[in-house]
Formats: sequence, structure tokens, C-alpha cells
Amino acid sequence: MTLNEQLVKLTAYNVGFNIYEGTVIVNVTYPSGWIVANPEDEKVKMFKEEGKYYYCLSMDDNVNEIFTMIDGTIDFNKELEEKTKLFKDKVGELQQLFVNEELDILKTLEFKLKKKRVPNQRRNVSRNKPTELNSEPLEYVMQEEIKETPTEQSTTDIQWSDAKNSVYPESVDDKIEKAIAKKNNNIKKESE
Repeated sequence: MTLNEQLVKLTAYNVGFNIYEGTVIVNVTYPSGWIVANPEDEKVKMFKEEGKYYYCLSMDDNVNEIFTMIDGTIDFNKELEEKTKLFKDKVGELQQLFVNEELDILKTLEFKLKKKRVPNQRRNVSRNKPTELNSEPLEYVMQEEIKETPTEQSTTDIQWSDAKNSVYPESVDDKIEKAIAKKNNNIKKESE
């Protein structure tokens, strides 16, 4: 891909390109909250100033390294956004399932994935080196939460790492308890 094509591709990120004293400087503005990986290549220097990320590399080196890093950051974050949306959708489905089903049926609930081999197209983005978050990347946090064995108290004791973005309204537990109580009352009335 030519330099011009790379710059045109990144216009949505307010890309800037400069050459100063033998150094190529590319700057981009990522959306707020994105994870930006530290450069794995020590030749590439990166810093953040006024919301923009600046990538610097000597003209003697391959400038495509910068664009590969930027593309990797964009791909990683877009995938993370899709995973987050999917996670919220699936949590909503689970919420409905817990409201509508009997406890004995819910105890049989299992999670199975249909694994499909997909080539990994991410470039130079390390999931272990986020610079924007003070915690582990979301997928590792999600894996740890999913591995936990549910207990009887788990619906009321769950603490989400990002409660302000949670898909749950504050009174979900109350709604679940009311739905279960209503269902139990209906069963008692039918048996009388």
C-alpha cells in the first residue's frame, strides 16, 4: 500500500504526517477509551499529547512499521467493541432466561462454543500491554468472570468492573425476585 493510500485509509482518525530533521512523525486521534499498545519495535517511539498519539521513526527505517502498529490498534479495538456489544446482548438473553425459567432448569445451564478456526490478522498489538486501561484487557477479565462457579448468592453479589456501562438496570435483582415470587404464587394457586 502506498503512503498516500495509508493516509487516506486513516482519515477517520485525523491522521497527520510530518518529516522533521530526518524523523517521520505520524499522529492519529483514537476514540476515547481505546487500548493503545506500546510499540514492540524499539525504533518506533510513541507519545500522547493533547489526545493525539504521535509515532516517530527515523527515515532510515521502514515507515510501514508505524502504519502496521496503527492498523493493529484499530483492528484490536474494533474487535473489542464487537465483543463488548455481543457480551451485552448475551447477558440480556441470559437475564430473560433467568426471569422466565424454573430454577431446576437453570441449574442445567451450560455454555458451549462452536469453535471455528479463524486466522489471526492482528498485527503487532500485544494484549498484555494496554496503556489506556488500569486493568487487564476485557477479554481476560471476561474469561475470569466466566470461570467462576455460580453460587446461590451470585445474582446479588456480582460486581461489575464498569457498572456505569452495564446493560443491567439497577433493579434487575428485584425484578428477578418478583418474577420468581409471582411464579411461585401462581404455582401455589394452581395447587389449591
